[in-house]
Amino acid sequence: MQKKKAAKIIAAAAAVKQIQTPTQVNETPGQFLVGAGMFDITGEVAEIGFMGYAVPAQRGIGLLQRMRARAFIIVDPSPPNNRVVYVSMDNAMAFQMVRIEVIDRLQKLYQNLYTLKNVLLSGTHTHSTPGGTGGTVLVDITTFGFVKENWEACVAGVVGAIQRAHNNLQPGYIKINVGKLDNANINRSPASYLRDEDRSQYETNTDHEITVLRFESVDRTELGMINFFPVHGVSLNNTNMLVAGDNKGYASYLFEKYKNPDALPGTGKFVAAFGQSNEGDVSPNTAGPRCIDTGLPCDFNTSTCDGKNELCIAFGPGSTQYESTEIIGRMQFESARDLYNSAEIYLTSGVDYRHIYTDMQTQNVSSKFTTTGKNVTTCQAALGYSFAAGTTDGPGAFDFTQSTTSPNPFWRFVSAFIANPTPEQIACHEPKPILLDVGQVKPIEWVPYILPMQLYRIGNLYIISVPGEFTTMSGRRIKLTVKTALQNAGAWTNSSHIVIAGLSNSYSHYVTTYEEYQQQRYEGASTLYGPHTLAAYQQIFDQLTTALVMNKTLPDGPSPIDMRGKTFSFVLPPLWDGVPVGKDFGDIVHDVASQYRGGAVVNCTWYGGNPRHDLLTEKSYLYVDQYNASTSQWVTILTDADWETRFLWERQSFDYSLITVQWFIPKNQTVGMYRLLSLILYIFLLFLIDNRSQFYIYKTSKVKNIWKYNKNFFIKFQSFDKTFVQQKQQSLDSITIIDRFIYNNPPNTNNPICPLEKRSQGHNLLLILVLSRALNFDYRLAIRSTWGRNIYYGKLQIQTVFFVGTDDSTQYATRNEQKIFNDVVEIGIPENYPFVSHKELASLHWTRLFCPWAKYIFRADDDVLLDIFLLINYIQYYLYNNDEKYDGIYGWFRFNNTVHRNDKWAVTRQEYPFKFYPPYTFGIGYLMMNNTCLKLINAARVPDHIVQRIGDVYITGILRELANVKYYDFIGLEYSYTFLNELPCYDYFEKNLKLFICMSKLHIGIRGDPYEFYDTWDIILSRHETNYANYTNKKKI
Repeated sequence: MQKKKAAKIIAAAAAVKQIQTPTQVNETPGQFLVGAGMFDITGEVAEIGFMGYAVPAQRGIGLLQRMRARAFIIVDPSPPNNRVVYVSMDNAMAFQMVRIEVIDRLQKLYQNLYTLKNVLLSGTHTHSTPGGTGGTVLVDITTFGFVKENWEACVAGVVGAIQRAHNNLQPGYIKINVGKLDNANINRSPASYLRDEDRSQYETNTDHEITVLRFESVDRTELGMINFFPVHGVSLNNTNMLVAGDNKGYASYLFEKYKNPDALPGTGKFVAAFGQSNEGDVSPNTAGPRCIDTGLPCDFNTSTCDGKNELCIAFGPGSTQYESTEIIGRMQFESARDLYNSAEIYLTSGVDYRHIYTDMQTQNVSSKFTTTGKNVTTCQAALGYSFAAGTTDGPGAFDFTQSTTSPNPFWRFVSAFIANPTPEQIACHEPKPILLDVGQVKPIEWVPYILPMQLYRIGNLYIISVPGEFTTMSGRRIKLTVKTALQNAGAWTNSSHIVIAGLSNSYSHYVTTYEEYQQQRYEGASTLYGPHTLAAYQQIFDQLTTALVMNKTLPDGPSPIDMRGKTFSFVLPPLWDGVPVGKDFGDIVHDVASQYRGGAVVNCTWYGGNPRHDLLTEKSYLYVDQYNASTSQWVTILTDADWETRFLWERQSFDYSLITVQWFIPKNQTVGMYRLLSLILYIFLLFLIDNRSQFYIYKTSKVKNIWKYNKNFFIKFQSFDKTFVQQKQQSLDSITIIDRFIYNNPPNTNNPICPLEKRSQGHNLLLILVLSRALNFDYRLAIRSTWGRNIYYGKLQIQTVFFVGTDDSTQYATRNEQKIFNDVVEIGIPENYPFVSHKELASLHWTRLFCPWAKYIFRADDDVLLDIFLLINYIQYYLYNNDEKYDGIYGWFRFNNTVHRNDKWAVTRQEYPFKFYPPYTFGIGYLMMNNTCLKLINAARVPDHIVQRIGDVYITGILRELANVKYYDFIGLEYSYTFLNELPCYDYFEKNLKLFICMSKLHIGIRGDPYEFYDTWDIILSRHETNYANYTNKKKI
């Protein structure tokens, strides 16, 4: 894999080209005062939802990279000494409420030196950053409101970065170099782009131009670098739960490491900002979208697979989302590095700026700027149906699809509860079917509509600051508008250059061209102010450019709504911290091994506290120290800001926290003695405990296989080969299907999923086998916290194990999940419907191999909610003393069901020749004895045995009959399928005390809200009049 990864990066680097620089003849270098500085803006890394994908279940469980604000100040030393500030933030976007507070604090420090007019804040658009900092409803709703701690971290960090840049001001120069970076982005809405009338003027459907500014002092000391290149911060997908700066954050990390080789991250003098540009329709997932169930291309116009939006997902160039982040980030770093090192052209002198506020809902736009050639007016803000569909980088839920241009009666009814669009509003936004009429909602602000417009001139460079996400062609047109205005004023020269600073100063979602708007994909549906939004921007920036060149002032415009003190929040503070009886904070749960090879992963887990108690700004939750034998000193070599480390947090029980530190050791790591240090933070009072675990690293020879090191032995594992059966069929005739199962994460003998010592303590083990899709991280988290908790009930021990297939897009995250929770088994089987039965059979096989002492086995899916108390009572009442007498499968059996031949559940006559299936139970859930499991496995140990692809029919019907296993109906237990109607599961549990298990809408592909699990669990606890405390101790319900 490492060779393939290197080859990808080399191929990408070969695509970097230097294109014509802004001038062929160097003009007189402009002299400036320049300063650069950076500061930590990392928010709460645990429990808080991320900003970007709008997926409530994407909540932090730790830290991959620290977030930084990187500030640059450029001052004209000549009167009137104009100055401008550019700040690149490792955040999803720059919000107006952050900017207003930043300016207030700067003016307390520097009076009117820094104002709203000359300070530019731009987000890199990472989608893995703690949310709740926007203040407006639409951006904060999925984080359950405003999170003051995250907002304060951002504000204070931006102010800190500007202060450092201000204190570092010194005479210097700025060089510029422009190049071309291919193969680092693709257009995720090509159907919209193909509508653009001027597309023939451009070679590609995304911008490949990359601009680099090199800052140096008059004595040639290198101070910093700013890079502009358009690509979304979505290399990390919506299953990532670790705070990170995505590809641009990784590129900054690499460049600063390159220029500050002896400094820890965030402490070096050189500052490298990888700024965002017109990335609206630009994706880093260069392998493109495909249907995850078939591997086939998605529908071109709608990005659906068999009509389902959520099945069409784009993938990056790497084998995992983390490798994809590295590849796209490294491509930007290497391109910027080469352009930086070869920069020779200086920016000319002079600094100026223009800034106004504009009400985007009431703009009268001249025919000079509209595509239709008519005078028009922008619209009250509204979002279309395709907004809810999401993108191929992160699909939405329900039945929404992209390119929707007609309303749905049901969703039109639902949206009317927020605001009912008027006929004039509907006509203004045509052809957008309005889903959320957010401009009409009063009195709180759902989206901003009074927006900041800003233009900088630094010598011969012009920076267009836009408060949203411009698509590729929208960015090209706005740059052309500014260029034309400069030409008309006689200010354009061969050395002039224009860049866009995207997601700046506020956030108003997307801006498409008029033609792209007609397609109504996600970007068009998210263009708030109607089809002529871009034309309004063009008119405004034409005015700004003309005023700047003519040295004219403009009215400030209307004041934006200041959301400070007007926000809503349902975010609860962190709980107090506790530890199990007999334990103390800082006690090690899982220690490191004594030695590791390069390429291994070091893990150490402690009892600790919730990291929300202290953000440790400008510090670190972890350190990796190396022992220096010559000085007899420990030297810190890595922190939580390094890409090689992971800081993980896990809530156990009610108030226990486990802190895990990981180090992914490079293969070429120096041999020596190392230790991990974690700062354990907990609240009764606030303490910091230094916990260290030491280990030794030794060299390993190069091997082609992947090795997983353990304290006592090596475990070799391999990935599932999807063509295995077809290519090897002739040589495998004597091998049974059971022998072909591969478990990609064999059990850790030091910490097995199913520990043997529980057997020796006299507990009867109820093992719950949950079949889960690899990408359903949020549902597994919900199950662990509700009905799937590992607890004791008298003499009964309950253990839940999740079985997932192999999914390249989530494999890295799945294996990290296993390291954290130690309850996930990855089977070498694709995550496709035809292999569901294989997964189910493999779960039984795994049970016999690694947990043969389990007395009772219950099989469930991850889309069900169940009353575990009823199951416990059933086992105690019917089975405790009658195991042999009632050995068999328990469920809700069906009889005389006809074999399907022509639909999704079709089975060929060769697979099963009979007209009717044998009696079988619903796959919603069933119970069996240990001996039954053994009989089923033995029945499948027959050469040429055919596994039917319909899991419940195969296991509990066909295989059960082959194994001569009895079947029984559950007595007094009922089930329900909620997807047949509109009621949630908790309504059914509240009304039916016999209801044991309920299947949610996830079963039919509707990705529901995982919080239904928690609401239902509250109902279950209340109807048994119990709680978590007596759940583990009570002997009777």
